[in-house]
Amino acid sequence: MTAPVCFVLAPGPGLTPEVILRVRRSYRKAVPRPRSIVVNDAYRLAPWAGLLYSSDAGWWRRERVALDFEGARCASSAACADLPIEWGIRVLPGDEGDGFRLDTKGIHFGGGQSGFAAVNLALLMGARRIVLCGFNLGPGLAGETHYAGCPEPVARTHDYPRWIAAIEKAAQDPALRERCIEILNATPGSHLTCFPIVTIDEACRRFEC
Repeated sequence: MTAPVCFVLAPGPGLTPEVILRVRRSYRKAVPRPRSIVVNDAYRLAPWAGLLYSSDAGWWRRERVALDFEGARCASSAACADLPIEWGIRVLPGDEGDGFRLDTKGIHFGGGQSGFAAVNLALLMGARRIVLCGFNLGPGLAGETHYAGCPEPVARTHDYPRWIAAIEKAAQDPALRERCIEILNATPGSHLTCFPIVTIDEACRRFEC
């Protein structure tokens, strides 16, 4: 059974405890219950999420504690194909293609970005409304790149222009509109402006009963 709503939680500085609390609370109000995907270290703030995604083999090797994550664990890149089978990570077919892939043959991680791939995965899971949280795609007010308390990332370089350009190009795909897909950005201080920017309360109120 597919769910029409999916939260995609990335580890940007806009992923605050208040946002996490509001997303968690929506699970008790929304019908049907929304799905949730956490990207990389975002799982630390939302261990109750249904799926953990990362395209980064180095992150999986460093973040062994993520193997205790109770939900599904997925990846999609050639480097991740060599991860030990016993880790229980499902490696999906995928490539760094343009736009979101809407068939079931694989996913795209545009710009080499796990957040992009997680949104693509949400679409393939049947989501028709996707709420982005922690998608800052740029530094916070104090120059921070991740949420408060996040461990030091494996990669210290952040190619924000490339990542934003990949998502902006994907957002222009007319197939999203034809399929009545709505993507909302509920990230405080986001540098990504191609999707409607809303507060997390506004996003949740749209589908809560």
